[in-house]
Amino acid sequence: MTATAIAAVRRPRGIPGLRVAWTMVVASGVADAAGFGAFLFAEGHGPASLAVVLSSLAPVTTVVLALLLLRERLSRPQAVAIGIGLLGVVLIAG
Repeated sequence: MTATAIAAVRRPRGIPGLRVAWTMVVASGVADAAGFGAFLFAEGHGPASLAVVLSSLAPVTTVVLALLLLRERLSRPQAVAIGIGLLGVVLIAG
């Protein structure tokens, strides 16, 4: 947050203004709280072992969102790693 505040005050080219910066900070906090709330809900309504294993997919979710929203490309090693991660979750949770 400190870096966001400094960037908003200095406002060099390419850095969003204060309103945009704080909107991003609040949206990030809301998304983080929603994820934690979903984890707590899953833990309360199902086996904790499954909730913990599924919560380990957070990095995969980040990559998928980057693919969809930012149109980033995956390298072959990254795609293999995602596949191995998903396979591991299926094996552990299954």
